[in-house]
Amino acid sequence: MKKYEFVDLGIISAKIPVKTSLFLELVSGGLYLVPTGDQDELYYSSDKGANWTQVDIDPGDASGDNKSRLQKIQSAWHDRDNEIIWFGDCNNDGAADSFSVWTLDYSGSELTPSVTEIGSESAGDANTYYLWDIYIIGANTYVHSRVKFGINAKFEIWDVDTAPFTRKKQLLDTVPVNIRREGIIANGIHYHLAGPDSLREWHWGYQPSTSTAWEWFTGSAVDYTQPTNINARSHAWDGKDTIYAVQKQITDGLNYLVAWSLSTQVATVFGRMDIGLMLDRNNNPILPHISEKGFDLSDEKIYEIKPNNTGLTLFQDASAITDANWIAITDNFAMNTDGDMFELQDVSSSEISKCDIDYGCIIELPEWERKTAKEAKDGRPLKRRRWASKDSRAWAREKLHLQVRTLGQFAF
Repeated sequence: MKKYEFVDLGIISAKIPVKTSLFLELVSGGLYLVPTGDQDELYYSSDKGANWTQVDIDPGDASGDNKSRLQKIQSAWHDRDNEIIWFGDCNNDGAADSFSVWTLDYSGSELTPSVTEIGSESAGDANTYYLWDIYIIGANTYVHSRVKFGINAKFEIWDVDTAPFTRKKQLLDTVPVNIRREGIIANGIHYHLAGPDSLREWHWGYQPSTSTAWEWFTGSAVDYTQPTNINARSHAWDGKDTIYAVQKQITDGLNYLVAWSLSTQVATVFGRMDIGLMLDRNNNPILPHISEKGFDLSDEKIYEIKPNNTGLTLFQDASAITDANWIAITDNFAMNTDGDMFELQDVSSSEISKCDIDYGCIIELPEWERKTAKEAKDGRPLKRRRWASKDSRAWAREKLHLQVRTLGQFAF
């Protein structure tokens, strides 16, 4: 059995990603990021964030500096199998007339990847384009955008595999809010929990296989809206029936975790959680990181989505190794707001001697207890115990409460 925790690398990154979804871990363990303050640029590190080199993502020199994009990078989709990343650019500032799509193929070189311009799309009216998401379903790549035509604003789905782009769907935008989030792909459908209109909570879905787009509403009053922190505006999926997102309650201005059931289309609001979630698309679901992680925006805790669990599970309380809050996370790397770099490592050899599993929980038994326990007189492993009384069971639960705080992710 192995135990995994994030460990301080002693590295301070000179670059901070603009948001966790644009902090990308490559197949080799290299890193790309779009930096805060320069959202039209891309940087690469081969040494876990110790050094960063700007990548030439403007081979045609359209921007004039032969390295940066004409507009800000808003969204990315990492095709890990083919080592290609799709990017969507748009300034999203109320003054953008177009959005553009391009790909970065790093299969030949991560430092000098091949960049291909796919194309761009111009708005019907000036200063009206917003790009919210780029994503792949099946063999096709799509962009979710918002555009104004005359007096009406509309949501659009574009097939952007080749230029000219093909508009697949267009729906009237009944939610005049220009803050959106990157969506989630679940069972071949793109879901997007957007925000409230004047009365209700608004959601969006698009299913390419049937070329169907729809919007639906929940609730009877405006209770929640988009979080202020850009890292809190992402989705996570448990791989089964539940999409998780963070919404800000309007009355108290605080963030809460919301679970959306795909089967019942019912939203459940859990307790207050000021967290940023790693996008499902950026998770490589192999041990020990079988699902997306999240991090608290106001303290040092790291969480993980678990199938069949209600809400999030605590992955690690890292308060002992970081004095700053988190800003970005991948499967194997985390960065705090100071730029300190952390890596997920196997720490089992120094911290675990024996685990006894009872009542669905993992209880860590230190070496001294193993040696002094009756059942281990001769060095044999402790057996699962049937508690003789409620008092002894309560004692064990109290002991579990004290020990479970030190537990990280376990892989058997």
